[in-house]
Amino acid sequence: MRDLGGAPAAVQIAIERPDGLLVAALVEHGYAVYPINPKAVDRYRDRHHTSGAKDDARDAQALAHILRTDGEHFRPLAPESELAAELRLTIRAYRDLVVEGVRFTNQLHSCLGDYYPAALGLFSELDAAISLAFLLAFPTPDAARAAGRDRIIAWLKQQGYAHPKRAEQVVERATAKALAAGAGVVRARSRQMVGVVAALQAVIAAKQAHVKALEELLGQHPDGGVFLGLPGAGVVTAAALLGELGEDRDALPNAQALQSVGGTAPVTIQSGKSRRVVRRHACNRQLNEALLQFARCSLMRAGCGDEGVAWVKEAYLARRQAGDTAQQAYRVLANRWATILWAMWTRHEAYDHERYAKARAARALPKAG
Repeated sequence: MRDLGGAPAAVQIAIERPDGLLVAALVEHGYAVYPINPKAVDRYRDRHHTSGAKDDARDAQALAHILRTDGEHFRPLAPESELAAELRLTIRAYRDLVVEGVRFTNQLHSCLGDYYPAALGLFSELDAAISLAFLLAFPTPDAARAAGRDRIIAWLKQQGYAHPKRAEQVVERATAKALAAGAGVVRARSRQMVGVVAALQAVIAAKQAHVKALEELLGQHPDGGVFLGLPGAGVVTAAALLGELGEDRDALPNAQALQSVGGTAPVTIQSGKSRRVVRRHACNRQLNEALLQFARCSLMRAGCGDEGVAWVKEAYLARRQAGDTAQQAYRVLANRWATILWAMWTRHEAYDHERYAKARAARALPKAG
């Protein structure tokens, strides 16, 4: 591209992804990079070739035509600070680890169900540290029975399990008579269990390291305190919201843009007398999950009596009474929060429930004719 001449800023590049090493390098060197949704490219391709044929040359031509004829509808990527990029990638990596943790926990549950079902109900959570340590210390039903009450009680004390009554229950359940699997099944499943437990422990340790990193990044970010101050939002939720919003305020010029990109705004499909409203699927999935998670967190906070978010509980109950499912009601809450978050984000201001209450009261007043 340098050999072709011209200043980098004058070179417009259309590409189907908004991130990656190549995209970051192009933006860093000053090129105007326009990310185009692959679905838009696919539909534009049919404008010139209805046969369904597809190859790289035709895709490149379609991208070039989109930018040449409809370029005013797209915005070039803005350079991103290292702090914002690290925050966004760290929270996405954390979410991937959460998915992996659930996957390994499900594998462990299935494995234990085949030869060691008593171990499933010994502690509150299967992926709890003490539960995983117990499985490694007593990997089979015979090992637990052979250890006996005194050894298991002593082991629990070493682990800091300070619940004498519960400890007795653990011993009773672990050593109780039960259906026994064949010796071959026990050997195979116990080997599998040890491997899955090791993988799960590694995932849990990685999650803890990521949460610590997120705390540090939020402390360094100028807007970190604003999002940490949201009612009900912890480190992970605050990092998810701030990481997905980023730093480019021009990318979301109004609250409606945030609602659309975040997937909380519904989509109206109308033709003639037919009209229906459906959920929005074309959106930033990570931002959508963050908004919905925060809606649930704020509802839990409202349930604890926080007057600053009393309106959240009122809105949720109103939607449920109107016939919405719980998920639909959460989307309504997330859609309302999106307007507040956009104002906070653009003004660099913390959430003020009194200010929001006044705005709600003003909107409820009769409008002038």
